[in-house]
Amino acid sequence: MKKTRNDLVCKCVAVAMVLGCMNSANAAVVYDNGPINGTAGNAVAISGGWDTSTSFTLSGATTFTGAQVALWATMGETPVSLAWSIGTTAFGSEVASGVAALSNTFVMDFIAFPTSYSIYESQFALSGTAGAGTYWVTLSNGLATAGSLDWDTNFGPSASATRNLGLGIAPINVPSQSFQVFGDPVAAVPEPASLAIWGLGGIGMAVAARRKRKQVA
Repeated sequence: MKKTRNDLVCKCVAVAMVLGCMNSANAAVVYDNGPINGTAGNAVAISGGWDTSTSFTLSGATTFTGAQVALWATMGETPVSLAWSIGTTAFGSEVASGVAALSNTFVMDFIAFPTSYSIYESQFALSGTAGAGTYWVTLSNGLATAGSLDWDTNFGPSASATRNLGLGIAPINVPSQSFQVFGDPVAAVPEPASLAIWGLGGIGMAVAARRKRKQVA
């Protein structure tokens, strides 16, 4: 009978610990500014000295893992890389910044005069951690296989601005762009009571294992 009770204790504690670990979620979309609007013929430059910054909000503390943006390249070209930053104000970078290679999915060609474009959904890695609140993601130095990149304008809900400091052009407010931000929620620090329960669970497992060894002996 003791052996059965000890086995039951071990199983219950193990199940409790597994359920607790399930609170750690996989990377998910933490902000979505809407889909591609490629057929509207609107995009904003992120090459040739232009950088574009758009806002997004977080509902809770998040570790950034990546982003997806809609990019325009001259028809037949493919997006290659870009520079990115995240800050608390437009064009800020105090949260994180970097240069990223792009993974692309072709969406459509947009036929226009004098230039036609190939439009892609492009994903890249992000880093950094931020709490709940409003932030800005900025893209610049966009590079395609043989030219520049533009960021698809989809008139989403966020605020957006573009500038070219090299040309002396101060920030100009523009309609916002198509993008999604991915991340993992930051786990809350366990309360003392929770830590005590986990500690007791560990002790219970150790005691049960010791009793089982004695019975076998």
